[in-house]
Amino acid sequence: MKVLDFRGGSCEGVVERTYPEAARGWHEGIYLRRNVVEKSCAPAGPQGLALWGRCVVEESEALGGDPNTISRDTYYEGMVVRIPCRACTMRIRAQVRGLDRDQTLLLVVGEEERARFTLSREATRTLELCVTLTERQVELCVVPAERCEGGTEASCELLLETLSWESVEYEPAPEPRVFIAGDSTVQTYFDDERPQAGWGERLCWYLHEGHHTRVSHDDASETWQARTYVGRGPTIFNRSLGGRSMRSYLSEHRWSRLLADVRPKDAVVIQFGLNEESATRPMRHVPPDEYATWLGRYADCVLDRQATPVFVSAPPLWTKACDPKERIAFDEYADVLRSFVTERGLPFIDLGAQALAYVRSLPECHRDVPYLRIGPFQYTSHPTGTKDVVHMSTTGAHVYAGMVARGLAEILSWVRLVDGCEEEPGAPNAVRALTAMAGRAPVGRTVDLRWKEPVGGADYYLVEKANALTGRIYAQTPTLKTSYLDTTLPGQSERVRYRVYACRRGFISEPVAVRVSLVRDDDVCRDLG
Repeated sequence: MKVLDFRGGSCEGVVERTYPEAARGWHEGIYLRRNVVEKSCAPAGPQGLALWGRCVVEESEALGGDPNTISRDTYYEGMVVRIPCRACTMRIRAQVRGLDRDQTLLLVVGEEERARFTLSREATRTLELCVTLTERQVELCVVPAERCEGGTEASCELLLETLSWESVEYEPAPEPRVFIAGDSTVQTYFDDERPQAGWGERLCWYLHEGHHTRVSHDDASETWQARTYVGRGPTIFNRSLGGRSMRSYLSEHRWSRLLADVRPKDAVVIQFGLNEESATRPMRHVPPDEYATWLGRYADCVLDRQATPVFVSAPPLWTKACDPKERIAFDEYADVLRSFVTERGLPFIDLGAQALAYVRSLPECHRDVPYLRIGPFQYTSHPTGTKDVVHMSTTGAHVYAGMVARGLAEILSWVRLVDGCEEEPGAPNAVRALTAMAGRAPVGRTVDLRWKEPVGGADYYLVEKANALTGRIYAQTPTLKTSYLDTTLPGQSERVRYRVYACRRGFISEPVAVRVSLVRDDDVCRDLG
């Protein structure tokens, strides 16, 4: 255990930190926080280092009345002790002495309030705790437990006599494990949210023998979406959550909680880069020129725990996938990531590039399929339909999970793709038992199509509607499930032919057809006999 004894006059690694001015606020659509001022401090006295501290909480104004634009920032001012070390789990012991009054205090390590304690007047107390570091240093300060909303009245004073620390060493887990940290394109969704899905929930299909997986809530996380996947293969912990960036995932302490469970030889898969661009969301915004610093911080935390970080680039937006000339703000973050992993020689899966190539390989009318882009009346979760350009459908999540799984199998010697997950090239078999039932609903005349999945399966289906007499095609619509509720178009024929195609990776089966006559219960022609 390393020890710093401040009673001999040492002030090694100590600075005085203040935020003397209020935040500059909104400027050209970006919220500017307080500027930090740091200066060296006077040598410690014979009784130890005199610490002072205070905590200031400041909220921004809402931009345009939108509550999501509010930035709530906590600033810890005072004497700060910094000790360079590995970004791992540390056991810390601090011996402190009270001065002229009783106090209730918070011990802040890094950006997290780690312990609350009382310190009596002129009493000595030893504080011991284990902390999960999220950077390559121990940064320690002490502030009063009472928070100041926008002011600096409450402060504390005490003496730090000694500070000692040592790393906590862990043995590897008995079985291979994969942790996932990411955003809404990775997280697990529930049945009532379908067809939305994240690739993190489908990874187990490629890595667990027989595709048999036991899914349960990840009890190490307070987030309900966090799930654990256990099967004959690596145990997968998907702790991804929508709306998070590298900044917010860390500031909400999700990253430190994940790291607390990481052991040597584990893999930590990291995908962000979609929410950092949100300048009007200051709690998650990361400017592109700062993104590499955040990537480095995440990588160091995993490497120092003797685990393997695997970075994944974010999947493309629908607009970019459908327009080869489209360049969007997210591209800059992906470019920073690619440069970063190349410079550091870190494992990388370029899901963004692979997914983009996949979507563009599909026929043009099929390119909605990987995304959450569905018509009305198909799913109870989206009764009026949705045209989402960011999030994935179950089909997109499944295909993209395969890309990540193949990348992991190339990077990690203990990961392999299970039998039966690589599909045969070429077109799938045709669908089976296609039926059509005409009817009437509040939205007008309808046709309820149903069929059975072909032998060998399909990624999705294409429903083609045409005039049964002339063959004129009215619409070609992709769908994800083995049913489709069609509504009539203005002026279309009352005798309709439907063809349903099974599709897999852009290959299309032979069609199966059915003809139907629309319901006519509103005929105004009188029968005179």
